[in-house]
Amino acid sequence: MVQDRRVNSIEFHDIPKCSIFQKRHVQTLISSLQSFYNCPVEIVLNPIFYFQDEYDIDITAKVQRTTYVLSEKKILISLAATVDDSTVAFLGVILKDMPLPLQNTQLLNHIAYRCKPRLSWAMKSNFNANLCYFGTDLILDGIVDHISKGMNRYYVRFLIEAFLELRCMTFEDRPFGTGIILSQSDHLWKDTNRSGILVPLAKEVKLSPNELSNNRLWFLADGRFTFFLCNKNLQVSSIVTLPRSTETEISSISLSQNIQGRDFVLFTRESREVSVLCPNGEEYIYVNAQWRYRDYFVILKQLRRLLPGFSNKATSSLLKIIFRLIENRHSSMLWIPNTENDITNMTLIYNKLASEVNISDTKFSSLLSRFLASDGCLILSQSGNVLGYGAIADLSNVKITQADKTIGSGTTAAQYLSQSGLSIKVSQDGYAKVFANGISEWRI
Repeated sequence: MVQDRRVNSIEFHDIPKCSIFQKRHVQTLISSLQSFYNCPVEIVLNPIFYFQDEYDIDITAKVQRTTYVLSEKKILISLAATVDDSTVAFLGVILKDMPLPLQNTQLLNHIAYRCKPRLSWAMKSNFNANLCYFGTDLILDGIVDHISKGMNRYYVRFLIEAFLELRCMTFEDRPFGTGIILSQSDHLWKDTNRSGILVPLAKEVKLSPNELSNNRLWFLADGRFTFFLCNKNLQVSSIVTLPRSTETEISSISLSQNIQGRDFVLFTRESREVSVLCPNGEEYIYVNAQWRYRDYFVILKQLRRLLPGFSNKATSSLLKIIFRLIENRHSSMLWIPNTENDITNMTLIYNKLASEVNISDTKFSSLLSRFLASDGCLILSQSGNVLGYGAIADLSNVKITQADKTIGSGTTAAQYLSQSGLSIKVSQDGYAKVFANGISEWRI
């Protein structure tokens, strides 16, 4: 490795064939990072000058450093690609207007470190590389490096790629979900206090490419309440059964409390998405041919900031219901107005309940889900009580632009209602958007 003090630094736009990189690969790199972090991404071909001039940062002083956090909303990425034994070319990336702060930049660093040798190799081949070279495969490499500490990264990558194939598997011509928990040691799982019950298999299964087509095996674990338990050598000896009370919490806090240390969970559902869930609440979701990043605890923290009148239990319950709606692909909307008077002023019609129902009361979870899955909007008070359901926003005074027509009437209604308080629009495409002050805050 070239030491920083001996490096000759050049701008990326000064290397031969840079124009080919711009034409073939820049948009792929932008798209993969943009989808993953849900924020605008800018590629900078002259970061040595631009980062110094704009941010007073000399990226040539520390060649191996990749990330510079300027604020919660902006991060600079410096990619030093090896040209020869004594020269590196710097490519810059800017993540800007990030809707949610990153708890840490470890995963981003892993993605950046994986990008640098790809740039070096692509340069040597005059950028005659696969058009997807800087796409989802790059993101997956970063994810694998991030979660495979203490494990064989090739085993971890094999397992994730296996689930990318399993998501399309059928049993008796019907799609099904499945799931697996990868633990450093299945003995550690047995010796710690977790809510799952272990059901030993009569015969241990060693996972290999040959087992990928065994749909009868994978059908045994549904990825909701049952998961295969696998050690770091890809040996499966048990099935973990979780209590059915965790139905609304898979993909969030409950399941992550059952995994500890360096454990992680892989599961796929009938929606044909793949999720990688870590104990710290981070989740990496493969959906619509892109990887997406989600941090449960950051989302929960931001919701609590926006809903100070909600109890911690009410905020957690709200998020769990949203997760279930996302998982089931139910198009729905919630609205928490600033005052009850705004309900009359901003809606055409809504239905009231005769008794008080609070979102934190788990015995009403099924009823609330039905309200949300039906037509109209569920309205909650600033303390989490149900004020109405089936509400229709009054858009008669809203000027509908051509851009509004492309995003749909539901999103337009959510934006309008969020002029008072907070609104959340769940899409059938498998995500939700949070709106406040008439604009989109972030995507769940």
